[in-house]
Amino acid sequence: MESISGLSNWQLTLRREPDHIVILRAVTCDKVAVLPGELFGLPVTVLDDHALAPGARPVQGEQLRITCGREAGEWDNRNLEELTLPAGLERVETYALYGCRSLHPLRLHDGVRLWGGGSLMNCRSLRTLHLTRLGERHGESLAFFCDE
Repeated sequence: MESISGLSNWQLTLRREPDHIVILRAVTCDKVAVLPGELFGLPVTVLDDHALAPGARPVQGEQLRITCGREAGEWDNRNLEELTLPAGLERVETYALYGCRSLHPLRLHDGVRLWGGGSLMNCRSLRTLHLTRLGERHGESLAFFCDE
């Protein structure tokens, strides 16, 4: 498994596409974490089905460990309290954050154009969304959250 430094500790399973990265699985030991916006010079644009869901089954893909010099606790997204998603994220697939039960603020940008069903299901502590609009881009995030 390759290891790089970053803002937060992550164990990632990913797939490199010609022009972007798909995060298939992501697990952190940090209570406050920032998902990287770029890996290997490519933007992270997709969180796949069950990408951050605690207990999701393993999937095939490239393994990458991101370290920030400290390990804050148990590797289990059930303990993740605060998450910042990448600015370049365009798709959040089905059940991507399912069961992140301690997550209460979520920070994201309005560039997400597709939210899969149940993306935030069982995120029972989620009370605050920090949604940043990027210029004139018209994402679907605000409409998705209003509908939810």
